[in-house]
Amino acid sequence: MIKQLILWMALLTISTGVYAQESKESEVPKKFNTYNYRRAMECLDESEYDKAKEFLETEVKENPKNGYAFNILSLLNFINEENDEALEAINKAITLIPKKDAEKLAECYDIRAHIYLQMEDSLKALDDLAFAFKLNPKDTEFIQNRAQIYYEMEQYDLSDAEYQKCIDLDPKDVMGYMGIGRNANAQERWEDAIKMFDKVEKIADEDYNKHFDFRADSYMGLKKWDKAAEDLITFVEKDEEYSAVLYAIEDHQEMIPVLKTKLKLKTMQNPTNPYWPYFLAKVEQKTGDYKAAIEHYYKSDEIDETNGSIGNIIDCCEEMGDYQRALDIINKTLEEDSTLTDLIDTKINVLENLGRYDEAVELAETLFEEGDGDSYNFANFITRGYAYYKAGNLKGALDDFILAIADYDKYSSAYFYKARIYERLGDEAMAKMDYAKVVELEEESESYRCIPYAYLSLGEKEKAVEYMEKRLEEEEDKGNLYDAACLYSLMGEKEKALDYLEKSFQKGWRSFIHMDNDSDLDNIRDTQRYKDLVAKYKAMLEKELSENNVVGKPANTGTGQVSEVPFTKEGGVCKVKCDINGLPLHFVFDTGAADVSISQVEATFMLKNGYLSSNDVVGKQRYIDANGDVTEGTVINIKKVNFGGMHLSNVKASVVRNQKAPLLLGQSVLSKLGKIEIDNTKKVLRITH
Repeated sequence: MIKQLILWMALLTISTGVYAQESKESEVPKKFNTYNYRRAMECLDESEYDKAKEFLETEVKENPKNGYAFNILSLLNFINEENDEALEAINKAITLIPKKDAEKLAECYDIRAHIYLQMEDSLKALDDLAFAFKLNPKDTEFIQNRAQIYYEMEQYDLSDAEYQKCIDLDPKDVMGYMGIGRNANAQERWEDAIKMFDKVEKIADEDYNKHFDFRADSYMGLKKWDKAAEDLITFVEKDEEYSAVLYAIEDHQEMIPVLKTKLKLKTMQNPTNPYWPYFLAKVEQKTGDYKAAIEHYYKSDEIDETNGSIGNIIDCCEEMGDYQRALDIINKTLEEDSTLTDLIDTKINVLENLGRYDEAVELAETLFEEGDGDSYNFANFITRGYAYYKAGNLKGALDDFILAIADYDKYSSAYFYKARIYERLGDEAMAKMDYAKVVELEEESESYRCIPYAYLSLGEKEKAVEYMEKRLEEEEDKGNLYDAACLYSLMGEKEKALDYLEKSFQKGWRSFIHMDNDSDLDNIRDTQRYKDLVAKYKAMLEKELSENNVVGKPANTGTGQVSEVPFTKEGGVCKVKCDINGLPLHFVFDTGAADVSISQVEATFMLKNGYLSSNDVVGKQRYIDANGDVTEGTVINIKKVNFGGMHLSNVKASVVRNQKAPLLLGQSVLSKLGKIEIDNTKKVLRITH
């Protein structure tokens, strides 16, 4: 199956003229450049995709021979994942567009190839890409797309042959060498891969950096840790993105001491650069050295207090089991900037881990603002429902989980807690229905958070054990080990439960108040071994916390300058103007969003009109969706962001594969601006920086 990332990347290569400006419109024959067609183009230019589609549908109804309209209509359907409609429209475009317009026909075949990919028909996609290149042999992206498909099919020889065609046509074709090198890595031909990436280093533009990341993989394959670390450091230095380092140390523990040493050296050599202590802190946090991580996050924060370090410090405190200090930092941070609403959910979770359930409920209820219909959503219902559940308000929790499911019915945990509540209320039939739904959703998504318990409650003990073992095979972390202890306790297998509990403690589990209130452990709670384990690790926690003293948030060292940015309110959300690489756009001001996000359609427009280049496509990043699943998305680098007269450089943004998705201005920009206050009277954002 072709990955969604490939579909998006391929879409960016389609020069369809969807967002045609006047120069583009002149390429459409006059008789097809009708009122409806032009209005559709204007709507697309304003990001009004539904209206554009309506105009195009009217156009093809009134003028069924307008292949150019069918071409754009097909692309809109494709982006919206309406595959049958997209295929029907592009087939008509191919039939109707004049044969002399070879370049436009090539684009049509390219679009149809990507529709076939989305329908998982790789062979038809390959045929269409071959024909597209035949029609327009100047465009090597058609060859690159074929090479990518072969790579996904693990037919590396055929993929290499396609990339070699690109090199034969242009000996300085970076993607040709990158593709062959990537294929060699996939086959563990590390030396061959390094030769390709060395070539890229010689011919690529100075701002191109992907080969460092790929070559690091090659060196890791050869166990040349020092060279691998050098390439990773170079990559993150150019990219200001630490995720490549974290992925590396997940699979190669031997890299950790080498990377730490090099990052420490970079931190010493660049005392005014906030990124090096931040990257070092990320590695230390990932490896469980929370005290060192916090120290380096604070060092980064002292240099640039807008880089998001405080959120990571709170995470470290929670990981250590120091929930009181986490709460103190949250409260102080919210005092300084009340707009950081994403901290509210964190605070609720911390309060629950402190056993302060009534306070957690009270705070969760503030998520629902009077008169704000948008606050009545899946995420808020889940948060409040869980708070009610922990506080013992089963009816309130049940109502919220039911409402959450009404808003989004694919989240297995909502069904799981519903089932547990029904069990406590004595309604076994309803509980079994919900446990069965948990099994259905998690088998479909291959996400096994609740399924072991669901199978156990359905009387299928062997299945419960099977899926718990799958979880532990994926990652034997403290959370999964604790859950295994809970499962075996429920089964009555006390020694096995205690074995897993001890392993979870050894991995860093320190949520003692949660344990005290977790009925899953009732079968082992009175055993001497349980009491001894808890006493031992509680004492260890006290020692760890005394040694891992966390200082408070450094004082604000900003300039004190204040900027006011006007906003408008539409549908309960604030919209602000923001220039992205010189392109003026309206974004939703969203303090709860992690980064800037734009729709796939805006990204295509920016690429086609020079606001983005292919070098700005960073690659992959992992996200957690509403179902709790980790997926890979596409990340781009925005070189210049102008917001309210403040200029930022190299801001990461995520691309959303939904043409209706709003443009969101999240924390990757907001955290760099300073203290933000919302003045609803004057309708301005007041920023102290």
